[in-house]
Amino acid sequence: MRLPSAFRSYRRYHLLILGQILDEPLSLNPMQSTASTYDTITGAATLPTLSLGRSAFSRVHSSSLIPPSLFQTSGLTTRLRLFSTSTVLAQSKDEATASAGKLPHLTQHSTVHQISVSEKTSTYRRALAIGHVAFSNHEPLRLIRENALKKGDVLAVARVAAITAVKKTSDIIPLAHGGIGVEACVVDVELVDPVGLDIEKVPATAKAPTELALGAERKEQAAKQLSASIGAYGGVRIAVSVSTTAKTGVEMEALTGVVGAGLTIIDMCKAVDRHLKLEGVEAIGKIGGKSGAWGVFASPGP
Repeated sequence: MRLPSAFRSYRRYHLLILGQILDEPLSLNPMQSTASTYDTITGAATLPTLSLGRSAFSRVHSSSLIPPSLFQTSGLTTRLRLFSTSTVLAQSKDEATASAGKLPHLTQHSTVHQISVSEKTSTYRRALAIGHVAFSNHEPLRLIRENALKKGDVLAVARVAAITAVKKTSDIIPLAHGGIGVEACVVDVELVDPVGLDIEKVPATAKAPTELALGAERKEQAAKQLSASIGAYGGVRIAVSVSTTAKTGVEMEALTGVVGAGLTIIDMCKAVDRHLKLEGVEAIGKIGGKSGAWGVFASPGP
């Protein structure tokens, strides 16, 4: 069976890089370079390896251009696998550098670390995240509306859970920086009706026209979608806004708050609905930091 083209490209790329590092052309014989066996169950490819002498290994390994996972050492012999079990296509050196720049938690050796923020300046930061819990039957909507669930007031507990989760973000997310002072946390948790259900009432989040904020605040309120219907059985809309003055943050804090509220709703309602879903969790805007204002907080164009 022929090896998929993505694997062949990856292998040729490493031969090219090796040739540049060792200052000599390298190639496999035509039969080896065009055909090989491929395990369709495990995804492993059985390709030849290239033996490297001590001097060559030192130069190749110190170059950081070949992933360390491709080296196989046995005793005094080091061999280089000329394949990857990944289907990522070969990249140029410039492309690889650009990709590494987009993943600051990875070093040039693809090891995980917590990035340093010591040289950053503290700025005002605010992030907004949203999500929702979708019901799969009519009972949760009815019981929450009547405040009749055995565990208590679902929406009130979910709001507290969101705030607690925000403050515990660095305990949950391994590479999130701890010690971020949460200066404000605004949580919206709203029960909404199913799609297409025509109930003549003013949604809980609606305000009289004279009370509506103008400009950016109105845009933000609309982005939260707090009165938008959900599915065939309704659900709960969640929005969490977190503010701080710090060197990093606060998207993960806002997202963690949404997830904390959502899981709390699921926990309190699972006795009457076993198929609850937490969906649509996303950060929809941020102010401050290197990227400036984006998403719902971005300034409108001319």
